[in-house]
Amino acid sequence: MENRPFTYMTFHRVRFSSPISAHETTISGPKRALEWVFGTDSTLTDYGLRTRVSDVWGGAAFYGDPSETREAFTNVLTELSFAHEVVDAWHALICPISHKGETNWFGSLDHASNFVPSKSDPGGPLLVLTSAGYDALTGDALKADLPRRY
Repeated sequence: MENRPFTYMTFHRVRFSSPISAHETTISGPKRALEWVFGTDSTLTDYGLRTRVSDVWGGAAFYGDPSETREAFTNVLTELSFAHEVVDAWHALICPISHKGETNWFGSLDHASNFVPSKSDPGGPLLVLTSAGYDALTGDALKADLPRRY
């Protein structure tokens, strides 16, 4: 994976015709994205964790080049390999204006400081995007009080 700064993002919320399990499938992101974080909006287990099975999914694609981001956003139906399976969708182009803290969205903290905020306010609606701060959910961690990254 190339270690380039993230200057723009696209956000995608989609609904499929039937539930899809994140345990049984991988949904690839836009071809031009440097990173892709995508998951389910699912019901909770008895432990209060998500089942990761849903017809509604959402996530973000991270880009290093503004022109590539705009091109991907303009051609979202060809950029997303799963677009033909979607029955409802909402997409947004996002320009980060601030970044605080760390994230392990990409499997490690290597890219946590790679967000490069815009030098000026681009205008438009404001989105606040945050993580829950949980480490990966594996094994007995599914039944325990989960560790957090602060």
